[in-house]
Amino acid sequence: MKKLLLLPALVVVIWAGIALYWQTRIARSLRTLETSDYFSYQSCWNETVPGRRAAGELLDAGIRALPALVRSMTPEKSAAYHTEASLLIRQIATRASGISWTEMNPYAIEMETPPTERARKCRLIQGWWLENEGGIRSAWRPWERGYRLE
Repeated sequence: MKKLLLLPALVVVIWAGIALYWQTRIARSLRTLETSDYFSYQSCWNETVPGRRAAGELLDAGIRALPALVRSMTPEKSAAYHTEASLLIRQIATRASGISWTEMNPYAIEMETPPTERARKCRLIQGWWLENEGGIRSAWRPWERGYRLE
């Protein structure tokens, strides 16, 4: 009887461990991306190893990273961060759902985007996420990336 009670407890501990692992990894990657000067904007390749690694980890995390990425889109962040974060959000969203890249174009933030427009697009991205979160993300499956790597 005790063994039967241990099984659900073990499942909960494993699930919580996986969720905590990804939450920690995503938070660390976001902090690194915020403090690095990396961005993958086509005309300006300013690559630092920690920033490149952080962006790769967020892409690898897939839909698990979307809530934290969207929450991080606040107007006081740098233009480089907004450019990279909006690119990552669009890449993950197009991989995770049937959304096309052109449908995600209104959420693109470029280096030249003025601060007021960047703030507006941050709000636009957050509104998009509130509308579409349920159709894209399954919070109860922290082990699932949400897409297959190409």
